Amino acid sequence: MKKAFSLLLAFVMVFSLSTGALAANYIEAVPIKYDSADIFSDGLAVVSRDGKYGYVDHSGREAIPCRYSCAWRFSEGLAVINQGGTIKDGNVIGGEYGFVDKNGKEVVTCHYQNAWAFSDGAALVMQNNQYGFLSPTGKVISLCKYNDARQFTDGYARVYITGKGWGFIDKSGKEVVPCKYQSAADFSEGLAAVKKDGKWGFVNESGKEVIPCKYHQVYNFNDGLAAVQFSGAWGFVDKTGKEVVALQYHETYCFSEGIAPVRMHGLWGFINKSGKEVAPCVYGYAWAFEGGVARVNRGCSFDSSNHVVGGAYGLVNKSGAEIVPCEYEVIGILSDGLFLAQREGKYGFINKQGKEVIACSYDGAWDFSDGFAVVEQNGKYGYIDKNGTEVVPCVFDYAEDSSEGLGLVQLNGKFGHVALDASSVTAAVNVTVGGKAVKWSGAVPFIDGNGRTMVPLRAVADALGLTVRWNGAKREASFSDGSKTIYFPIDSQNAYTSDGKTIQMNTAAIIIDGNTYAPILYLAEFFGYTVSWNGATRTVSLE
Repeated sequence: MKKAFSLLLAFVMVFSLSTGALAANYIEAVPIKYDSADIFSDGLAVVSRDGKYGYVDHSGREAIPCRYSCAWRFSEGLAVINQGGTIKDGNVIGGEYGFVDKNGKEVVTCHYQNAWAFSDGAALVMQNNQYGFLSPTGKVISLCKYNDARQFTDGYARVYITGKGWGFIDKSGKEVVPCKYQSAADFSEGLAAVKKDGKWGFVNESGKEVIPCKYHQVYNFNDGLAAVQFSGAWGFVDKTGKEVVALQYHETYCFSEGIAPVRMHGLWGFINKSGKEVAPCVYGYAWAFEGGVARVNRGCSFDSSNHVVGGAYGLVNKSGAEIVPCEYEVIGILSDGLFLAQREGKYGFINKQGKEVIACSYDGAWDFSDGFAVVEQNGKYGYIDKNGTEVVPCVFDYAEDSSEGLGLVQLNGKFGHVALDASSVTAAVNVTVGGKAVKWSGAVPFIDGNGRTMVPLRAVADALGLTVRWNGAKREASFSDGSKTIYFPIDSQNAYTSDGKTIQMNTAAIIIDGNTYAPILYLAEFFGYTVSWNGATRTVSLE
């Protein structure tokens, strides 16, 4: 038997067994080799090398080669790209902008002065210092004729003409609200705030002023009501303009889940839509309700930017009861059903019932995203799941929020992505046995943290006609063709055979997230197979 395996000397295979153990390893879905990278969006992630930007998919393959001067996340199937620009202090200077689709086709060639991501089915672009809009096919919705503009929201975009003012266009480019207002906010629940003669009111989608411009300050409609202020007093109006909550508060924010935070005499509490007090104004600060509870703080102060400083955080329910007493140093926003919390300088998570479901034991932690949270321990970063299990150990120099089951990490100055959920990894390698492709079910091949290619062994073992067994007492996997057997002890670089021989390997069998990984090279050799590698098709062949 000859070997043609120089590129895959440590080619490894994985099979699923109920082993219960977890080794301190991780699945490197995108090799940690890039100069910069971003989180995944629409199945692709921006990466850069040698000063050029492109995109990788879940398998780590460069789906769109690194050929652009800069590139941004995909949104609604398209991404902004730049050619000819230079990056200085994180900003792109010069060059021209266009759009690329997920197949790498430049739907809009790079000829615009600037461009922004698609939003609500349209993209804002700039040419000759004026703004216009494009459709996803590259068709012009509105010529670049406006002096300022914002992206589409709820079917409308704000546009500005010097000497006239702000107005709105629809997706056909029609000016549905004339450009005559001093200022304007995006549409929300069918109405948009507009400013005229120094006062604010609201227009509908036909451009009619349904609430006259008479207020000194307003917030967008939310939960059917909008906060309005006149002569320093805040209250709420409905969509007919009726003041359903009298203007009497010193400050307030939008309704959420039928309740709004309000401030009176320097302290915050909560009211319902009828104006009835749900919780008295006794807090230093209060936030909007999320999932039936709201964050509150006692004893805080404010910095020059009006950010909350100090105090103690707790949670109240819709009856006004403190389900979590104000005893935490920090409680973050609700994310994936959990609140980030800090106690005695350490971070953990509490649920909506106020139970500390993940103990405050980390040096740092960030909100859950996509079912996982970044945590820090001793200056290194990793990921935990909502059970508190450390799915990726704290070994990285930097980590960002999870997206599409993959986490963006940095190690030794290079960036890549690790798999937080094995199902998020797309096969990076193909395997054939006797010319027939091995079919994957659940787990798929990936590149590990040491550059080893890992392949699900269960499917390959079935293709080879081998019997796979797990010995929990000895923590070893065995493979047999009925006449001879090879054994792979976990965390050992020595395999042994049924005839008493020991095989020294250059990599150890390991366990990751309940799956056992064993080296295919030694397995194939033991059962008399020839192993070859086709770099062009990224295929391992067993013959």
